[in-house]
Amino acid sequence: VKIPFAITQGKKSEIVASRIDNYKTALIVDDKPENLQEVKKLFPSVRTCLIARPNDHPYSVSSATYPSVDDVVTTLAHVKF
Repeated sequence: VKIPFAITQGKKSEIVASRIDNYKTALIVDDKPENLQEVKKLFPSVRTCLIARPNDHPYSVSSATYPSVDDVVTTLAHVKF
């Protein structure tokens, strides 16, 4: 299965906006909950996944919950499509 992806330092919502009409479902994976919140606010149907790497991530030690995050994983291998 070929899964299209984009990597950007810019606003994640701009990437989603430019591609959302081409797909029935969309998933965004990011290591910053603020980026996921921005996307979820503009595109509520997009599934959001926070990647919280235990050894090198500032959010990995947080016990906070993020309402805009649908899933939390520690590696890309754990992302469920």
